Amino acid sequence: MERLYRKLEEYSRADYYPFHMPGHKRNSASVRGEFPLERDITEIEGFDNLHHPEDLLLEAQQNVAKLYGTRESFYSVNGSTAALLAAISAAVPRNGQILVARNCHKAVYHAIYLRNLKPAYIYPQMDSEWWINGGIFPDKVERCLAENPEITEKGEDYETFKAALNYIDTTLAKKIAGDGEGATALFEVKIIGAESKEQAVTLSKSVVTSSLTKAAIYGHDANWGRILCAMGYSGAKFDPEKVDLFFESAAGKMQIIKDGVALDYSEEEATKILSEPEVTAIADIKMGTAEATAWGCDLTYDYVKINADYRS
Repeated sequence: MERLYRKLEEYSRADYYPFHMPGHKRNSASVRGEFPLERDITEIEGFDNLHHPEDLLLEAQQNVAKLYGTRESFYSVNGSTAALLAAISAAVPRNGQILVARNCHKAVYHAIYLRNLKPAYIYPQMDSEWWINGGIFPDKVERCLAENPEITEKGEDYETFKAALNYIDTTLAKKIAGDGEGATALFEVKIIGAESKEQAVTLSKSVVTSSLTKAAIYGHDANWGRILCAMGYSGAKFDPEKVDLFFESAAGKMQIIKDGVALDYSEEEATKILSEPEVTAIADIKMGTAEATAWGCDLTYDYVKINADYRS
């Protein structure tokens, strides 16, 4: 991907007038806002071919496949057409109903025809500055969904898509968290047995962002007091005398406290568990069935060094 970016950078500085697609011709007056027009190209000499990638694009697709843990990955060919056809075919069952903007891409109509779908249209707002069709407000979408309940019908395809999307989101969230500046470990915090989802989210985020707790993870120190302290100042109400706390990693799982009281655990074994590159703290607050998970990283010397060496 870096090699592709360098090639695009070189092209952007070149004195070319493009006759290829897309139609903006590197003219900033053709679009609103910031957009890298000078790097927006299609298949031209020296940049591989999406239809049959053999060089830069093949390498980039292979890297994406590794990122998502799949056998293969493919970039969209012919602009957004193929991607729209694939997305609609995957998300909407044949003969089903779909909610679309009245001014949608013509490939959407192509997919509607191929899948024999029944469209429900939303009309976009008029952009008063340019006097063209603009965006669609959320309340219009909500109203249209309420008027067409069959669109939200949940079937086997929906459950499959939801599971796949959740896997992708979770994988990316963990990679982002584990890639913190100077980090040596991904730190995961699970709150279980909560009264509500909101309570579990508040508690897990308070622990995973606690500087003292993050420093303890870096030191492989089973300092359960810092975790309870972070939960305490989160603002969420719970009884610390009912909390069970566990540490878990590839090296094993160990209970540290039961009903708010420390157990007679092995410090050596706890250090072994906390020395893995991915570490989880699990707190059961015994108030209900809700749960939440937050991801972060440890706080290291390198974090301080990196952030002391530059000015943003």
